[in-house]
Amino acid sequence: MPDKIKLCFGGMADASGYWVVITQRNALIIIFITWTLSLIIGLIPVMGWNNGPSNDGSCVYVLIIDLKFKVYFIFLGCILTPLLIMFVINARIFMEVRRQLRQIAADGKRLTEDIQAQAVMKEMRSAASLFLVLFLFMLCWFPIQAIDCVFHFCPTCPVPMPLLTAAITLYHANSMINPFLYALSMRPFRRAFINLLLCRRHTTGIS
Repeated sequence: MPDKIKLCFGGMADASGYWVVITQRNALIIIFITWTLSLIIGLIPVMGWNNGPSNDGSCVYVLIIDLKFKVYFIFLGCILTPLLIMFVINARIFMEVRRQLRQIAADGKRLTEDIQAQAVMKEMRSAASLFLVLFLFMLCWFPIQAIDCVFHFCPTCPVPMPLLTAAITLYHANSMINPFLYALSMRPFRRAFINLLLCRRHTTGIS
């Protein structure tokens, strides 16, 4: 893993670009915080927010997990709200990219030759990749979340079992899709993914 990775973050408003250097230490800290939060969220039902054991003593996930936890905390708090924030940020990136490309064109510069234009186009591709990841995440997770909302707000409403099974399969499939999606859309990730599959140490930097 390279010691430093340069990421263009929110710097397109500045002609010179604003670069944030992500060191290996900072990357590990971010990964640790992410996994810690995931662990805490996953343990919340175990720590008490659940319906308790069923009358026959069986341990069935859909009967033990409180729908309020799934709808209000997981869906609205941990999925929908961050997703909307990320969509807004991504939309602002696209708007800023369009503004800078128009400005470069107005200055009479050729997009294929100007260094700033090439950096902006690279940022545009990264934003498009991120948007695709967000869209597929929403596509895979929203059906099961919508069904949970139906179960919570309308307990007597019938939900066909094939539809429920398809929704559960879809949101599990999202975890399988993501590595291939990143590999197809991001060259550095594709190289790292191939090296990981081949048990090969990656020694070159990420550009």
